[in-house]
Amino acid sequence: MLGVPRVLEADRGEYEEGQHRQISVDMPRTNPNVQLFQDERVQQCLLRLLFVWAMRHPGTGYVQGMNDLATPFFCVLLCDAVGCTDIPETSEGISDEILNHVEADTYHCLSRLLDAVQDHYTFAQKGIQKKVFELRRLTRRVDSALVEHLEEIGIDFLQFSFRWMNCLLMRELNMPCVLRLWDTYISE
Repeated sequence: MLGVPRVLEADRGEYEEGQHRQISVDMPRTNPNVQLFQDERVQQCLLRLLFVWAMRHPGTGYVQGMNDLATPFFCVLLCDAVGCTDIPETSEGISDEILNHVEADTYHCLSRLLDAVQDHYTFAQKGIQKKVFELRRLTRRVDSALVEHLEEIGIDFLQFSFRWMNCLLMRELNMPCVLRLWDTYISE
């Protein structure tokens, strides 16, 4: 995002430092199965856009997992910008101008997504709690024996579905499946 590097180098307060530090720690963990996200230039794009989002949303700030939520948008927008069908493995040969545009567009798309699920990332994560409750209710309707079995052995839906809801299945599915699934999520 144009001009953001100057902001990142400016004096930051304790909150800003904490947010920057957490995002930086999460960068190497970002979608590790897609080589592109291990690329330093791509990680810097994601770091900047997540930091700007966190500064613009101090009530929520950055929460672990948001880094992965940016990746489907980045893939689609980068492939569109460079005219490819497969996700590139590196940013080699991609101009800074293209990466800046992909970064800015990814920020916009991620912002729209997070605006819709912001209660997933506030105190007590009420949005995720609601989704887990809905999953339990639907599962009970479809397979009550399964729900009863899980309850008998002491497994709460929150134990296995929290990450599903927090990361919108990013860590459970490969990128082509995520792109297809998110295309459906977003279009409906």
